Amino acid sequence: MVAIPATNEVFQHKDAELLAQAAKLPFAAIGSVSPGQQGYIKLRFGIGLPLENRTTQIPTGEIAALVKRLVAASAAAERDRADPEIILEPVEDSDRTLAWLKSDRCLIAAWFPLLGTTPFVTLVGPAVGATFPRWQRELARLTLMQESERMAGAQSTAPERDILDAILNRLTIPIALVDRNGRSVYANSAADREFGSGGILTLHEGRIVARSAEVGKRLQQAVRAATDGGARRSHVVLLSGDDEESRLPQRAVVVTPVPALRDLALVVCANRPQDGATLKMMLSELGLTPTEQRLASRLIHGDCLDDAAEQINVKLSTARSYLRSIFDKTGASRQSQLVAMALSLTPPTTLSESPDCNGAKPSRITARTGMEQPMMMSGDQPRRFLQQG
Repeated sequence: MVAIPATNEVFQHKDAELLAQAAKLPFAAIGSVSPGQQGYIKLRFGIGLPLENRTTQIPTGEIAALVKRLVAASAAAERDRADPEIILEPVEDSDRTLAWLKSDRCLIAAWFPLLGTTPFVTLVGPAVGATFPRWQRELARLTLMQESERMAGAQSTAPERDILDAILNRLTIPIALVDRNGRSVYANSAADREFGSGGILTLHEGRIVARSAEVGKRLQQAVRAATDGGARRSHVVLLSGDDEESRLPQRAVVVTPVPALRDLALVVCANRPQDGATLKMMLSELGLTPTEQRLASRLIHGDCLDDAAEQINVKLSTARSYLRSIFDKTGASRQSQLVAMALSLTPPTTLSESPDCNGAKPSRITARTGMEQPMMMSGDQPRRFLQQG
């Protein structure tokens, strides 16, 4: 028996809504299942009939059960143990076979057997014992064909997405894509670290939120301005804490429209101090000795000379001597110039080989049509916009 969870990702989508409305049904769903990944399911649902004519929950559990049966039947097909309730329908002028499977309220269509990540379409009737006439089945079949073509196109651009993702994950600048509600659909490694650090910005149920209610309100207004209407605008949001000691701005976030993606905004956080390995390489190129590099690094990160000397375990008089040498080698005459030089010379890239920046984390870009596939962030749970039925 193939065991799969009830659902892994569930969210609303315009394509499924159009299908539900065309079929004159309460709900419709477009999804995919990956038998090789423990039956991982993604489900996009749409609402068709008005509220008074439908139930308030999409039966995700019932849909998942049908998918489970299709996965199991596909795995057993070679052993002649097919599910007798699955109706197989050869597709004209094609080597494909369409599988239909019905439950109390749902009718599901998928290609059979299930090979790799397989799309499926589900129609949801208004009540137990619902029937689905031929014209509704034809809508489901056409939608399935369209979804298959879309997935094939997305897979053809996967290498380019992987290359771009690898580049973005090397940046120390936190970068995220969000929809108009602030839900993250992509974040690079630096953004994952930013949102998971317990700082001013964090993730809550897939949305980027701020600890301070006032900052959160300004951030949401900036996102709406960057995603709504024809006159989309960029904004800078200054981040500060919600207590007296952190009222001064601590970070800046730029929220700007993405020209090619009308319903998304790019969120870019001001860069934190440079990656240690990159900074060390830059200081080495300037001719600083290892001890001078450690002292300069502490000063660049904001320590005063007394604290920096204590951190690298040297006397203050020795630290002053090192500082004079650092100034001679860099051309700086005071600490502020040294900091400005480091900020201007050090690129926002990471050279550190850690799980956060070497691709081990599942942060990636998805091919999208509308709000299609939410991204899994570190510690983030799959987003559920409707309770499971």
